Amino acid sequence: MNSINRLRRKFHTVFNESTNSIRVMPDFIVCGTSFCAKTFLYNNINQHKLILNNLREESGFFLDTNENGLNWYKSNFPSFYYKKLFEAIYGKTSFVGETVNLPGYFVPKRVFNILKNPKIIVILRNPVDRAFARYLEEIRNGNETKSFEDALENELNLIKNHEEEIIKTKSPLELRNLFLYRLEGLYIEYLKQWNEYFPIKNMHIVKAESLFSEPLDTVNKCFDFLGIEHIKKITLSEKNNEKNKLVLKKETRDKLSEYFEGYNQKLYQFLGIDFGWA
Repeated sequence: MNSINRLRRKFHTVFNESTNSIRVMPDFIVCGTSFCAKTFLYNNINQHKLILNNLREESGFFLDTNENGLNWYKSNFPSFYYKKLFEAIYGKTSFVGETVNLPGYFVPKRVFNILKNPKIIVILRNPVDRAFARYLEEIRNGNETKSFEDALENELNLIKNHEEEIIKTKSPLELRNLFLYRLEGLYIEYLKQWNEYFPIKNMHIVKAESLFSEPLDTVNKCFDFLGIEHIKKITLSEKNNEKNKLVLKKETRDKLSEYFEGYNQKLYQFLGIDFGWA
């Protein structure tokens, strides 16, 4: 079955790339850092009948697959004719989306140049929980051997006195060998970059914790933003498995919370939303 699925996917890839000239591009994007649950949110949004499926949930085109070219990027999405046929059958406008990385100083500029004016949904998670979730994933994958505390100290030593420079002039692509436990949680810095191209007031901001606790209500608010009807139920797609015997120590949580406090307060003021993270 796996070999059949691989062959089917290969066929779709070749077919899509050969028909890129008749393909549409996203109407909306879901932005977030790693382990902010952007894929989880997108998969739930994608359960709406008016959201068309893509070849890939995230192309990475605005970060690290840009060299593949625009024709390759377009190959990830449905054809213009399929979209029009779909809309003729349902009598309603359909939507195409994908997930996009929030960090990366050149990402919003590339989105602006290619997509012009997409609807933007941004999902943000308590940066302390996000950092620990990322750590657990690296432990599961065998990429991390240090304790969480030692890993945080190692990262801090590498970025100390250079955070502003890294945020403004580099991207996680250029820091691939560094697990960004702290740095990817500085949401205010990334959103200020996006605001240079897309007014923050025009974005829909999602609190990840609300998605976890009230998924249907959270997803329907996204549909309000997109201008499509609510759904009555969703079949929850599995978010990243974060179950682990390791537990975040209170002392470590307190130190991380203190580290993020200043950034979070700036974020709350910038968005006009107090997430109440601690």
